[in-house]
Amino acid sequence: MDLSIITINYNLAKEIKECVDSVIDKLSGLEYEIIIVDNNSVEKESLGLSAEFQKEKYKNLQYYYLDKNVGFGKGCNFGAQKAKGNVLCFLNPDTLIKQNIFPELIAKLKENKSIGMAGPCVTENNKLFDYSAGFFPNIFYELLNVFFVGRYFEAFTIKGKAKQNKAINVDWVMGAALFIKTDVFNKVGGFDKDYFLYFEEVDLCYKVIKSGYEIIYLPYVSVFHHGSLTVKKDYSFFTKMFYKSKLIFIKKRYPVFKKNIIQSLMLIQIFSQLFLWTALLPLNKNKSLGKIKGLSSLITMLFKNVAALRD
Repeated sequence: MDLSIITINYNLAKEIKECVDSVIDKLSGLEYEIIIVDNNSVEKESLGLSAEFQKEKYKNLQYYYLDKNVGFGKGCNFGAQKAKGNVLCFLNPDTLIKQNIFPELIAKLKENKSIGMAGPCVTENNKLFDYSAGFFPNIFYELLNVFFVGRYFEAFTIKGKAKQNKAINVDWVMGAALFIKTDVFNKVGGFDKDYFLYFEEVDLCYKVIKSGYEIIYLPYVSVFHHGSLTVKKDYSFFTKMFYKSKLIFIKKRYPVFKKNIIQSLMLIQIFSQLFLWTALLPLNKNKSLGKIKGLSSLITMLFKNVAALRD
């Protein structure tokens, strides 16, 4: 089988139906399967999807409903265990395939044994920034993040490297649309179970590169991505999870000296963010309150981790 598309759903019944329909329209000529893993969605609409997907149109689709929310990485691992394709595509439910990206990405993985993973552009057209790929966390970018510009500088650098009709080597590609050879995915042990949300794809990319494979980004093929639909429902939780997962990555993959510096910079970043969202409170009360709550809980957690590493 050419391709297994794995999508993890959580409370996005409408979006995942649209996503699947857009995918099926582009898979003519490929031997494929679509695997949907529902992470115990609380919205009743999700329960009806399994029946909806029994129609003839969805004959190549498998639907699994888990009895608890195991997170993105574990959900993907569950789907990968059911997969039969030579290439795995992990695709967010809030994406739409408007351009036929599949032949190009599959071909890139097949034509070069050294390439283990590839990703398309998953951001809207932006003349200055590209957030679809990037580099592993480092002291330089973390220092820039103290002043809220590190991620922008990284995205600006990627945009500068991206040339028309040319793939580029990167450290990571966004998990919203990630293509990986099945044998490579199995070789590195899939997604790390310690991540519930965020940085699981960065960690996977790290393991792929450490195993001797290249990761390429194809800026000339694109996926439409609504982006962060679930995040907007709980800013506190998702803010906390982002920094917590980043901390897990740093602790797992970096030597002690580098850990100490980056964690200290992260703590400064969180205080800076706390100040920023407090100032923005009159302009966006709901988002600001959520951010402030999440950042406040992170301060205690990071103080404990920095202190533990210095013991």
